[in-house]
Amino acid sequence: MKVVVKDVNGLHARPAGKIAEIAQKHAGGVFLIKNELRYNAKSIINLISMGVLFGDVVLVDVEDDEDGMIGKRIASIIEGDVA
Repeated sequence: MKVVVKDVNGLHARPAGKIAEIAQKHAGGVFLIKNELRYNAKSIINLISMGVLFGDVVLVDVEDDEDGMIGKRIASIIEGDVA
């Protein structure tokens, strides 16, 4: 799933923490991909180290996400819905 970062602060600690929290609860792998580099979304350190800025395109790859709900939740956070 391709997502454009809409938060002017990019992917900072708060959304990265929410993404890691969701990813850690999922039994399968959860990855974010930027510039063909793959980052394990279960680690907040990995997410912050991505250096994701406003306007960047990130791919969300969730293994065994049959209904796509985990990917959609993560995508909405990347798009700026951290609530």
